[in-house]
Amino acid sequence: MEAFEEKIQKACHSLEIPGAILAASSADGTFRYEKAFGVSSLKSNSPMNLDGTMWISSCTKLITTVAALQCVECGQFGLDEDITSILPELKDRPICTGIEEDTSKPILIQAPALSHSGQQLLTHQSGIAYDAMGEFFIRQAEGRKTGFPESFVNSTLVEVGNVPHRFAPGEQWGYGFGIDCKGGEMVSRVNKLTLEQYFKKYIWIPLGIKDITFHPLRDSSFRGKMVDVSARKAGLTIFSTTDNPDAPVGAADQRAWHPEIETEFGGVRAYSSPVEYQKLLHSICADDGKVLKSASIDEMFRPQLTEAAKATFNGARSFVELNNIFGGIPLNVSLDRGLGGCLNMQSTPGRSEGTMSWGGLPNLHWFIDRKAGLSGIIGTQILPVGDPKVVALNNTWKESLYKAAGVNEKS
Repeated sequence: MEAFEEKIQKACHSLEIPGAILAASSADGTFRYEKAFGVSSLKSNSPMNLDGTMWISSCTKLITTVAALQCVECGQFGLDEDITSILPELKDRPICTGIEEDTSKPILIQAPALSHSGQQLLTHQSGIAYDAMGEFFIRQAEGRKTGFPESFVNSTLVEVGNVPHRFAPGEQWGYGFGIDCKGGEMVSRVNKLTLEQYFKKYIWIPLGIKDITFHPLRDSSFRGKMVDVSARKAGLTIFSTTDNPDAPVGAADQRAWHPEIETEFGGVRAYSSPVEYQKLLHSICADDGKVLKSASIDEMFRPQLTEAAKATFNGARSFVELNNIFGGIPLNVSLDRGLGGCLNMQSTPGRSEGTMSWGGLPNLHWFIDRKAGLSGIIGTQILPVGDPKVVALNNTWKESLYKAAGVNEKS
């Protein structure tokens, strides 16, 4: 681990990255790693602390997935059942089938009443996709040209959820806000609680998680611990990733997601310390029964994609920019999706076969390796998404982590 720590300290010193928080633990509790590197702000040069609070973005999706599985355990809905009785607004959404070349307007068709399963929502097979992640992400990088909101940062759950589908549910894979605006809303509606109220009662308190919230500015204890966002000083590709990974980072003009926003998006909205978030990863890896039953965890790690969806997902990885967004897993390793993250279907250095992983837009990456009994997260606040420097550091860290924990990747 010493060689890796020297490498990441050098990266911070040279402004390849400003700072990072890393946390990991073994399922049996014999190994634990928590360390902060660099600074939390390029404006003040304040040192990064372990309790630094970050916008965790799509790391929120795992929390919402756990909440949905708890609802399944309670019999509130089933994974394979049509959930439009809970979310009736999904029935009559049009489908965007293409773009008019002359006008750049979306070509919309009104499909018969659509049915959606909870499983489709939680695995991005529902057709509700982000602007840059649908079938047309190459030709139309600007989502407003396909009838989608230019940004959903300042939107409500209703506004975001009522955009056209990219495809009919179950036809393919499209990473999106099905979990953000509908998975979380589903949990909230059946329990008659806000998402934060539900998370706090059924997930955060049972796991002893304290520094986590949708609303960091409501609590003065969060304000002094917020990690500033930084940005790589370069242009963007059509995938909204950096076009020059060797460019230095500098202080960002503003946050990617304004903490004042009230909407509790279940896929992108939470703020947390990576050290606190690790408590959730550890609970799942250890199968300790604190938030989910063993059968639910087994279902989480079962490959969930149809053949068509798997082809779409792995096909997108042929673009190195998208593969980095998805975690930078070697292209010769086939991926599937579980409930909560992607699953690598072969072992590779730093990942056993069946390891689940995902991350968040400001370059956070987490993993759960049940076979090796190891889980962890690296957290930064660097824009844009899919930063190659962070991806490389994450992969190097995991290889060092397995050695330090005395475990091996397993097939």
